[in-house]
Amino acid sequence: MDAARSAARLKSTVRRAVRTATDSADFRTRILDALREQVPFDCAYLASMDPAVRVPTAGMNVGFDDAVRAAHIVFQFEYGPGQDPIEYDALMHGQT
Repeated sequence: MDAARSAARLKSTVRRAVRTATDSADFRTRILDALREQVPFDCAYLASMDPAVRVPTAGMNVGFDDAVRAAHIVFQFEYGPGQDPIEYDALMHGQT
């Protein structure tokens, strides 16, 4: 499968999940499954976020034995020392 078809298929899967997921956990499970089909991974952390305040509201990890440790690693990466919060804001608003 070429990259364009693969990307279109992933986009379609995400849109379908947005419309049909029964709850946020179901949505995250579907998204992680779809991503794993495209890019194999050993572990992942997917969080939903409140866009108004940019705070994670829920998260799901795959491959981490300790969910608290997984969240800590992700939050250090996103918000830790040396991270520029403006970068995420620019990314969120398409200013990259």
